[in-house]
Amino acid sequence: MKKGFTFIELLLVIIILGVLTLVSAPSLKNSFNDFKLNNSTKEIALLIRQLQAKAVNQSEVYRLQIDKGRGVLLPLEKKNNQWQPLIQGKIKQVFLPQAMNLSTLPENKENIFFYPDGSIDKVDIVLENEAGKKTILTFEDITGNVKIKEGQQ
Repeated sequence: MKKGFTFIELLLVIIILGVLTLVSAPSLKNSFNDFKLNNSTKEIALLIRQLQAKAVNQSEVYRLQIDKGRGVLLPLEKKNNQWQPLIQGKIKQVFLPQAMNLSTLPENKENIFFYPDGSIDKVDIVLENEAGKKTILTFEDITGNVKIKEGQQ
């Protein structure tokens, strides 16, 4: 008697794997979208904390420029009475994935200032992925504390 699998058995296993893949694909896509949302949220929170610490340590005002259309958050410093990109150190601009929607509350807020006393302008940054899931970063103006919460879909 030969040991092994018949063609029918192999075909049946391949069909079952194909069905399982088709069923799990949407959930994998949502998981990947959630991962990108969480990662982007953490990157922005880190950038906020770094700018806040730099403002306190250097006793200078720093600015975060928010380009909602391109999904870019650009840290700026004032040199020779002009705002210029902050290119030194570990503080880097954040680029959001293309499918990520970026907005602020209040809506017209495109700059966040960081002051030497540790305070930050009062603003909320809202990130939304293509599945409609949101996270909201809230900055307390007096303490400069960053809070992250999940929004409504």
